Amino acid sequence: MKNTEKILISLFILISLKYTAQFNELLHKKYNEKIIPINEFYLTSMKLSPPQAVQKAQELKEFGKKNKDISLELEADLYLAYYNISNKIGNEKKYLTDIIKVEKKGKKAGIFDIEARAVKVQQNYYWYDKKNYEIAFDYALKLDQLLRTTNAKDFPDLPEYYYIIGGCYYLFRDYPTAIKYFKETLKSPETEFNWRARWSAGNTMGLCYMKLNKIDSSNVIFKKTASSKFLNKDSIQYTISMGNIAYNLYRKGNFEKAKPLFKEDYNNALKNKDYGLAAGAMIPIADIYISEGKISEAWELLQRASSYIRNTNQTERYEKLYPIISRWYDRQGNIKKSIEYKDSAAVAAQENNNTFSSLMILRVQQKIAKQKLENAEWKLRESNRNHLIKMLSFVAFVIVLLIFVLLYYRYMNRIYTERKRAKDAELKFSEAQLENAKQKIDSFLKEIESKNTLISHLQHIDHSVQNIAIIEEIKKTAILTDEDWGKFRLAFEQIHPGYIDRLKDKFPHVTPAEIRIMVLSRIELSHKEIANILGISAQSSRVTWHRLRKKLNIEEGVSPQDFSIGI
Repeated sequence: MKNTEKILISLFILISLKYTAQFNELLHKKYNEKIIPINEFYLTSMKLSPPQAVQKAQELKEFGKKNKDISLELEADLYLAYYNISNKIGNEKKYLTDIIKVEKKGKKAGIFDIEARAVKVQQNYYWYDKKNYEIAFDYALKLDQLLRTTNAKDFPDLPEYYYIIGGCYYLFRDYPTAIKYFKETLKSPETEFNWRARWSAGNTMGLCYMKLNKIDSSNVIFKKTASSKFLNKDSIQYTISMGNIAYNLYRKGNFEKAKPLFKEDYNNALKNKDYGLAAGAMIPIADIYISEGKISEAWELLQRASSYIRNTNQTERYEKLYPIISRWYDRQGNIKKSIEYKDSAAVAAQENNNTFSSLMILRVQQKIAKQKLENAEWKLRESNRNHLIKMLSFVAFVIVLLIFVLLYYRYMNRIYTERKRAKDAELKFSEAQLENAKQKIDSFLKEIESKNTLISHLQHIDHSVQNIAIIEEIKKTAILTDEDWGKFRLAFEQIHPGYIDRLKDKFPHVTPAEIRIMVLSRIELSHKEIANILGISAQSSRVTWHRLRKKLNIEEGVSPQDFSIGI
């Protein structure tokens, strides 16, 4: 068991070391410092099966995350997205979404090469896979904007990317614009890494000048491309450059200089098994041979060229082949055949024009479709924007309403609080007044009771004239005078507000004396106490109540206290 564990641990360590060695040369390096190993990584990793590709991407991502190198994490995302889009793994929406995500991540992280390379992948996809040239041009222009912010030293792919953009314009015969981008490619110093892109840009720029009938400018460019230190006379690039120079000489009528270059061109092309290129060189040599009277040599070359064109299916070359064959028959005196091939040349030229016209029509259709899509997207955005505005307006309205309700609530709460505070203060004041009134009445009653007690006591202990005079004097002070009544009434009204007014309203014929008896009965005083207060005898108080009862139709047995309480 222990041996098995040791073996597993050893394998894990070996695998880890393998991954470390594999990715270590990419770790924490600028793009221009790791571009060679990155290219090698893609060359080998693009050949993997889908599960292997996923595993490889995960390994690279984990390695980058472990070592805190975000550029490697994004490199893993870019690789997997590129692998899926190149091999059509999954549905189109998925792998296009993935590559767009990588582009955005690269931009957000400020890693230029990830962003630019992700844009290039999308441009290539629409150009070569979808053949949607209009969208591809959008990505080409997007790539152009990015390239303007960098240089070939920091981003070694720059010459190649400018060449790609120029090639797009070349295909659609916009030669001046294509030349502009090819010049951008040639501005970068030639290196072992970029010489192929520089050569391709230079050669295609020479073809642009050729199409514009600027032969001298064309030759200057072709000579520069042929003189690259990375070319030798056996290389296919050198052969093509020299063949283009020969064709310019041929067009200017300088056959003597053109002929050996053409021969070298098609011989090297045959060595490299580029039979279409060989046919392109044989056709003008055959024409030169016809001019020199070498009819059989010319025919042999024309037959070989025709065979190469047919085998390579480069039918666009018939436009140049058929006029020479027509000329050959014309020199032979076979006018019928000459006319047939002249007609065939016109048909071939028309087919080439039709191919280009179809390409232009396709792009116009794509432009219209793109415009419709953009309009639909614009309408959708406008609709969403209007919906959002409405929703935000509603939210704003709700917020304003809530604020208003909150402010109104606070305002009403403040008013309620203030009113409550005022009511509480008023209530406290009323309670204080009521208490004061009660105290006044209690004090008044106690004072009367005290005097009555004193009178009663004096009457029992002493009947002298002097004492009787004192008793009479005390009785006078106990009588409720008008002034006393006024003070008493104020205190009473505070305890029983509106009582006297209700009594008068209900019984308008009662006299002031009767009112006083009713008021004193309301505070539950007896006939004796009422009599003492009013300075009358208890019998007088009872008589007054008896009259009042009859006057008011009060039932027998109802006491003045019970009756007064019911008012």
